[in-house]
Amino acid sequence: MPRAMLSLLLLFLCFVFLSCTGKQAGRAEELYTKKCLNCHSSSIICLHLGKDKEYWDETVSRMLHKNNQQVSSEVVAMIVDFLSQSQPGAEQVCQRTGSQS
Repeated sequence: MPRAMLSLLLLFLCFVFLSCTGKQAGRAEELYTKKCLNCHSSSIICLHLGKDKEYWDETVSRMLHKNNQQVSSEVVAMIVDFLSQSQPGAEQVCQRTGSQS
């Protein structure tokens, strides 16, 4: 395969990956708003940002069970990834308000 064509293919794949990643991040933020902010203020969640994935997995799973919410493991994973990857003080977590169900 010619080098120019290979470069174009690589560029295209990067574009596809980045656009999918952006959509997934937006979906995770939406799920966080709908599932977490129904019961909690963003300020209490914000206090725990910076904790690892294991912490968030245990916490999200416990809260969903406590509130009898049935969600797929994919949804749990998206919320856990979103929270564990958010830095302390992250605006997308700390400045959000309750759900618009």
